Amino acid sequence: MKKFPVCFLALLLAVSMVFPAFAEDIGFHDSGLPIVDQTITLRGVAKQGANVGNFNDMQFFNDMGELTNVHVEWEMIPTEAWTEKISLMFATGTDLPDILYGHSCLTTDQVVNYGGQGLLIDMKPYVEKYGENLKALTEEVPGFLKAATTPSGAIYALPAVHGIASNANSAVFINKIWLDKVGMDVPTTTEEMTAVLRAFKEAGDLNGNGVADEIPMSLLAGDSVNGYYAMFGAFGRVDNASHLLVEDGKVVFTAMEDEYKEAVKWFAQLSEEGLLDKETFTQDVATLWARIQSDTPSVGVSSFWSAGWATGAETLEEAHETWLPVPALIGPNGDQQWEKNDTSVYNLVAFCITSSCKYPEVAFRWGDYQYSHDAARDCNFGPLGTTIAQKEDGSYTFLETVNGEPNTGDVRRKYAPLNYGIFANPASRWVFEYAEFGATENEKNYDLNRDTYGAAQKDNYYPIMYQTSDEVEQITFLKNDILNFVKEKTAKWMIYGGVDEEWDAYVEQLKAMGIEEYISIYQQAYDRYAES
Repeated sequence: MKKFPVCFLALLLAVSMVFPAFAEDIGFHDSGLPIVDQTITLRGVAKQGANVGNFNDMQFFNDMGELTNVHVEWEMIPTEAWTEKISLMFATGTDLPDILYGHSCLTTDQVVNYGGQGLLIDMKPYVEKYGENLKALTEEVPGFLKAATTPSGAIYALPAVHGIASNANSAVFINKIWLDKVGMDVPTTTEEMTAVLRAFKEAGDLNGNGVADEIPMSLLAGDSVNGYYAMFGAFGRVDNASHLLVEDGKVVFTAMEDEYKEAVKWFAQLSEEGLLDKETFTQDVATLWARIQSDTPSVGVSSFWSAGWATGAETLEEAHETWLPVPALIGPNGDQQWEKNDTSVYNLVAFCITSSCKYPEVAFRWGDYQYSHDAARDCNFGPLGTTIAQKEDGSYTFLETVNGEPNTGDVRRKYAPLNYGIFANPASRWVFEYAEFGATENEKNYDLNRDTYGAAQKDNYYPIMYQTSDEVEQITFLKNDILNFVKEKTAKWMIYGGVDEEWDAYVEQLKAMGIEEYISIYQQAYDRYAES
């Protein structure tokens, strides 16, 4: 019997673990469709959200099955039971599916932990060998596979990429009807904003409903979209929910910097004068939206993604008859900044393959296909020929009805996963190729936010990335106490004042809670990411 060197056998074993030989000949193809000649079945799990059809009966997945010869049997888990059920699956390791599907199917912490335990397949070798659609997407979104790579160099989860993710996470809007009634222009400075809010308070029944329910400004504390963070830029430094920025390669915790204090003082002034809604710190998003979306809005200024979302208007022009965007305000010292987002990915986790999968190459190619133009289109807007049609010029339009029903989002969710899918629509696809069927207004919103805030933005965001298990453990140990302390003190100061008197003690308390160690952990992760 011929003997092989130990090193050769080790190499052979390693290769077989990355690209294992199939137990039977299923006619696997490295590229193109179908993926296999012999139909195979994979077991998948996905979230069963409100108004979302069962994936087992969904045309999108049935069509994919015919194209790829890969059939997926889905276990639909209700959203409210998802975390507990998935954690139990991985804790026992005995009932793992072949694939997990949909953005946020796992947290980034779970990906690192389960991947490190060998419960998730490292897809990086498959990306290099079979990822024709993923690699094509890197030409449009260069950073998304880098963001998807864990500190160990593995890719345990494929990310979501979405073209309507704007560089500006939020926008500030002002009630145009009220503004016209008080005879003032859209404010451009913090001083002008204060003056407009005072006018709103003093004007009386601006919404004409006979009730004294007018609120000059109402926000949602701690919220990235409906909160006050972006307006902090008028005082020299923007803020965000994590309070983390990167300036000249150094991680900054914004909530212990003087600029943060000055912003808090301005909001405290607004609160003291009755211009900032004190329920900003207690209300939920449904309450805020009810005040904004009413036929007689009771709010003068707030922060949200677009005027269209606030009004339900079909066009941006119509929406702006009620709400106008407010530019990045100029502060008392001439500062004008606006928060900028990392838009390399929409969500880091959208598709995973577990160690239980018998055919990981097949599962990967099935996932990779969803990053193609056609699959991404049908996933997000419904199947071609059923919910959408292609016009002679190559663009698309929504069909008026779908099997006799009005072509609404809820109806389309019976045929395709939409926002419960992977999301693989970078801006170039969304803006130019999908503009005809409803994305036109989203494109305008994207342009509006870019044009309104782009000049005031800096590339100082903390990038989307994975941390090591040790870093996650250390961050988790410190994070909740630190962020809750900041949130509580900020709310107290904005409602009752006192930030100047308490600031030094507040900073010392943050140090006692481990803020310097906290920053150093994020710095370590950032340095590693920047060098990769």
